[in-house]
Amino acid sequence: MGLSLARSGSYGEAAAAFRRALAADPRSLPAHFNLAITFAARGRLEAAIEAFRAALRIAPDVPQLHFNLGAALKRQGRLDEAILSYERAAALEPSLPALNDLGSALRERGRTDDAIAAFRSALRIDAGAALVHVNLGTALEDKGQLAQATRSYERALELDPKLAPVRRALASVLVERDLVDQGFAEFRRYARLAHEQRAVAARPMLAPTAKQRHDREQSGDLLLERPEDAPRFHLDDGGRLGRAALNPETDAARTLAAWTSATPKLVVIDDLLTPEALDALRRFCWRSTVWNSNYPGGYLGAFPEDGFAPALLAQLSEEFRARFPLIFRRLPLKLWWAFKCDAGAPGIGIHADFAAVNVNFWITPDDANLDAESGGLRIWNVPAPLGWDYRKYNAEPARIREFLSRADAKSVTVPYRANRAVIFDSNLFHETDRPRFKDGYLNKRINITLLYGLRESVSEEAEQPAL
Repeated sequence: MGLSLARSGSYGEAAAAFRRALAADPRSLPAHFNLAITFAARGRLEAAIEAFRAALRIAPDVPQLHFNLGAALKRQGRLDEAILSYERAAALEPSLPALNDLGSALRERGRTDDAIAAFRSALRIDAGAALVHVNLGTALEDKGQLAQATRSYERALELDPKLAPVRRALASVLVERDLVDQGFAEFRRYARLAHEQRAVAARPMLAPTAKQRHDREQSGDLLLERPEDAPRFHLDDGGRLGRAALNPETDAARTLAAWTSATPKLVVIDDLLTPEALDALRRFCWRSTVWNSNYPGGYLGAFPEDGFAPALLAQLSEEFRARFPLIFRRLPLKLWWAFKCDAGAPGIGIHADFAAVNVNFWITPDDANLDAESGGLRIWNVPAPLGWDYRKYNAEPARIREFLSRADAKSVTVPYRANRAVIFDSNLFHETDRPRFKDGYLNKRINITLLYGLRESVSEEAEQPAL
């Protein structure tokens, strides 16, 4: 009766039935076990733990009891106790579930080497367990063993190509290893796969107004004659060029000299891209359905997981480091994105980015800009304190402005120009400067950002800058 009630979801009545069974036979192992499972299903973890322990007093060598006790303890956050239960279960009967969950608990506890050993033991039992390969890859990534993590993620995807989050993890690791082209390609594959899976599982949902308007304009102006027939996912070409994407006429020596002498670290480069590269990036940003992240005031963001990972941008990333080695040193590309805003949008507020070097460049044609002296970037000469967390230097504008006032910080404004880049110390506080652009889809202000390295790698000279 208890089992029948539990299967129907009547957990309270099921628990009562199991208690009656125990009243008739206090040493009934199935009754103790099923009562514990019922408590766990209802979220009554303390009661479940006590019921599992009661069962173990009757049968201390049943691995399934130790395994389920470990699961309940882990759900409560009692990791050390959970690890002991999983270890006992695996010692009694080495099984893939016990070893995999043991590895997960060990990793969560910070015992990464032991977690890796547990996952590898699980794979000796079943080398075709895709999710164990995923967990092993994550632990290897924690250890910085990125080449091995790559192999684990790739093996998981060979076993189950529909594991979209794994493709995203693989993409991130490849970029971290400086295999940027391969990583960008995986991000594009991830975006397509994630879109397909969302389309299958999605419940009807109204998109935010700004995105609805954007997608309607994009569909009608660029993709199809009838907006309702627009493809739900599309990535334009955005492929590598057969020649340089950065303008070869840019005076690299002069730029590097300006960077070396600048305090704070900031340089402006006009005519950044070749006409061919600029045109290709514009087409990609105009035609691709990558604008999925919504921000207040009419802003949309495009990120790697949305498919904003054209091979041309990977080429640009490589060329920046090759052309300006003193600026980028050997810093790896860490993050990148694009923002697009409606006419009249206020711009991105004051913040700093968790990186060493920031490349920000604009691609919307100049004739869309209604004020040639604004619409660009305002940058302060004081960096975010290294002790501040992400929220403080990204989501607390009042605190930031108070800090800058106390520091007597000064700012410099770089007006908007199409094909202009601002390269600066990413620790410096900055914000969009009063954009005023025309109405119309092709007139939306688009900026692209590439972040290199981590903010701790910035030299000490950036700590006390002055203009």
